[in-house]
Amino acid sequence: MNSHFGGITLVGYYGYDNLGDDLLLLSSLSLIEEAGYRGKVYIPAKSGISRPLESVSFKMQVEVIPRFSFGGIMSALKRSSLVIFGGGNLFQDETSSRSFNYYHYIAKRSLKNGSKLLLLSQGFGQIKKRSNFERLKSILGHPQTYSLLRDRVSARYNSFFSSNAYSGTDYGPYVLFRQQLIPPCERKKSGIAVVVLKNGTPASRVISILEEKGIKSIAAIGFHNNHDNVKKEELEAFARKRGLEVLSPQRDWRSLVSLFSDAEIVISERLHGVILALTLGVPFVWRSSKKNDRFVESIDSSLKLSYDRTGNGLEEKVALAMESNICPLRDRYVEELEVTASNCKELISRLLARE
Repeated sequence: MNSHFGGITLVGYYGYDNLGDDLLLLSSLSLIEEAGYRGKVYIPAKSGISRPLESVSFKMQVEVIPRFSFGGIMSALKRSSLVIFGGGNLFQDETSSRSFNYYHYIAKRSLKNGSKLLLLSQGFGQIKKRSNFERLKSILGHPQTYSLLRDRVSARYNSFFSSNAYSGTDYGPYVLFRQQLIPPCERKKSGIAVVVLKNGTPASRVISILEEKGIKSIAAIGFHNNHDNVKKEELEAFARKRGLEVLSPQRDWRSLVSLFSDAEIVISERLHGVILALTLGVPFVWRSSKKNDRFVESIDSSLKLSYDRTGNGLEEKVALAMESNICPLRDRYVEELEVTASNCKELISRLLARE
């Protein structure tokens, strides 16, 4: 496949030093390259995108455009026959309407330009404004929009408006397989716990429960520095008071993946903390939310290891998780990930070949 088929614009929440989105970026680029594409990829992003991009080499030419340079974005879209939304929960207005407006504008402009729009590893919601539901429906129902969603609920919703919607799983960790960073699945007794909190869950209770379970070292990870840092500092303060070792890994994604891999248990409020633990074969519990619950239920609807925002049920769920064999669940996810990756590459290749 040659570059004369047209460029690709890759859109996501990139450059914010967020581990989950860094992995989605690298996995999206890996899938585009493995689909046979060798042209230019334009990526609107913050300057922090340089760190993950420098960590993995690609055969394609990648051009980063300032995230809010609308002139630069419009120019890239005009040069792109395919626009890919690469992972995340981009169409939502829970954090702000500005975020929804940003992604909706790019999607709408892409379709108006005559480009094909491909939504990969996406989930939908939470959307509060009725007008935004209508705007999203117009994007999903457009004949040039194609979707491969990360959970069955999102795929079912999309299918109401389009026959070009397919179900898959979140492909964030795909780059780990390409980089041969997946260890054998085996139970660990490392005494290390990785905790990913953003709000709600009482830090003191988390530390107390982990100490009772024999954990000696705590790594509090913030997937998004600004949003998670307060909770991270709170966890570390309680851990030090209890005499536990506080681990402070480097912020690069490889160091964080290595730390997750060494853990005996992961407690996560963030979806990609759950997905990373599952990929690496580490027992985990998660705070119940629509996003987290939908993903886990799409892998195994019988798994009941979630707790509520007050921490109710956390002690019992941690005990169950640490006693369970996660390897069969990991294997099931890996199988779904391989199918999703194959379908992504087939879709990318097919849509580019139509030009």
